[in-house]
Amino acid sequence: METPEGHEANIGDIISFKLNGVDAKGKVVTSSCQRCVMVDLSVMENLEDTGFEHTHTVVGPGKYKVIESSK
Repeated sequence: METPEGHEANIGDIISFKLNGVDAKGKVVTSSCQRCVMVDLSVMENLEDTGFEHTHTVVGPGKYKVIESSK
C-alpha cells in the first residue's frame, strides 16, 4: 500500500508512541484521517495493565516511530 501524504507509517506497520505518559505500541489500520494515523492497540501484550479505555487511538504526525514495517 502507498503511504498517505503526510504519513511516515503504512497500514499494517507497528509503531511506538507515548499515550498518557505510557510507552505504547500499535498496528496502523485503515482510516479516513488526513494527517494522523489510526492505531489498533490490541497488539500490546500488557494492554489490560495500562488502564486505556479503548483499543484504538489516533496518533499525530511526528509523534510516533515505525518499529516494524509491514513491507
